[in-house]
Amino acid sequence: MPNHYDERWDGPIRGLRLPLTAWNNFQEDGIRTIDQLRAGLSD
Repeated sequence: MPNHYDERWDGPIRGLRLPLTAWNNFQEDGIRTIDQLRAGLSD
């Protein structure tokens, strides 16, 4: 059974592998690009 906290997954942001829970949070927040992610980090 996959571990959604430890295993790394490919998501919609090319070249970035993160836990599935992180991708799910990004999806909930509408983050789909690296630029959106960077903008969110600078807030």
